[in-house]
Amino acid sequence: MKKNNRILTVANGLSLIRVLLVPLFIYFYHFRGMEVASIVVLVVCFLTDLLDGPIARTMHQVSRVGKILDPVADKIIQGVLLICLVLHFRILLLPLIVFVLKEAANAYLQWRVMHDTGEVHGAELHGKIATCVLDVVILIHVLWYNIPFALSLILCILCVLVMLGSLAIYVQENWYLLRGIPEPPEEPEEPEEPEDEE
Repeated sequence: MKKNNRILTVANGLSLIRVLLVPLFIYFYHFRGMEVASIVVLVVCFLTDLLDGPIARTMHQVSRVGKILDPVADKIIQGVLLICLVLHFRILLLPLIVFVLKEAANAYLQWRVMHDTGEVHGAELHGKIATCVLDVVILIHVLWYNIPFALSLILCILCVLVMLGSLAIYVQENWYLLRGIPEPPEEPEEPEEPEDEE
């Protein structure tokens, strides 16, 4: 139980570093001649995001604080990056709006689950996929300042669809948790009928 409540861990430190790097990205991104520096900061953020989970599991440092801090750090970074990019790519306003709605709904549902059941659940695979897709879209727009509008639109639509799909699954999962209903099991495969021997 004490291990689950640990705060000072390597994984949590990486999550905190990501948040502290956000002001640096804002500074570098909005000044000409510092595009490379902003990209380096962004890559470091993405790398720490990829590493903190495996490090926590490998070093047995998975904690309740980490389960909350890691996704919160991700959302802060993604939200700030989208706001920065919207100033140049107006089409990114669409994924920004969906992102805010998704995270607000998900935060409320997770708070209800934690309040009613005392359980803290980490990110699911579909949530990680949505995060990865959004990160890729952000990175492409940071690297490709003059990206064609058609390609930017396609990427935005794809990102929105993935985020909406993840939100729908989160709503269903949290609904089951709040109602105390076990998630529906996968339907077992029907056994093959043995062939009649001649």
